[in-house]
Amino acid sequence: MNLYIGIDPGLDGALAVLDESGAVVSVVDMPTISLVKKGKKSKSGKPLHKRQPMHVVMAEIVKDAKERGNVVVAGMELVSSMPKQGVTSMFSMGRGVGSWEGIVAALDLPIDYITPQSWKKSFGLLGTDKNASILKAQQSIKGAAGYLTLVKHDGRAEAILIAEYTRRKALGILPVATPTPKVKKVKPAPADSPCQGLAKIDAIIKQAAAEELDVVENFFV
Repeated sequence: MNLYIGIDPGLDGALAVLDESGAVVSVVDMPTISLVKKGKKSKSGKPLHKRQPMHVVMAEIVKDAKERGNVVVAGMELVSSMPKQGVTSMFSMGRGVGSWEGIVAALDLPIDYITPQSWKKSFGLLGTDKNASILKAQQSIKGAAGYLTLVKHDGRAEAILIAEYTRRKALGILPVATPTPKVKKVKPAPADSPCQGLAKIDAIIKQAAAEELDVVENFFV
């Protein structure tokens, strides 16, 4: 059985596996652990915690997918920094990407990097929020609804959609974008040009026909 993996590498992301028909085989949240930050406390005096990915569990997730069938390709979202995004969050995201990359490579699986713009455009999700991703996955991917029962499952939804985009890309069935034709501005012809004269004659003939006149020549000056 051919399988296709989709990975949302964020701490709230997930890994989804689809079969060749596009049905969901499995979805697993990004495994994380919350560690106490030494020497740091909140304003209320409580210890601060930091989430980190659990690499051993991540490896087991990918290994399990590989054992289910022939993994054709693993598609991972190619993330980049965004305006006003904190250094800490970007470091965490980069760490997640690197971890998945290393695991996929170690298991000798091919990987494809999918930009958010690519897969979102394919599903009509550009400019929408994460709730739209959940709704799209529920409605368009077979077997997805059972995994998407909470608002916080947007990471699962995006992993599923990335897996479906990866599957379609690998099978060569992505919809072909039809470019919108540009309307060219045509400059009006000078009054004394042949085009203007023909247009005038055409208008006169139409008027004569409308008035049921037999002698069109009388209209010409």
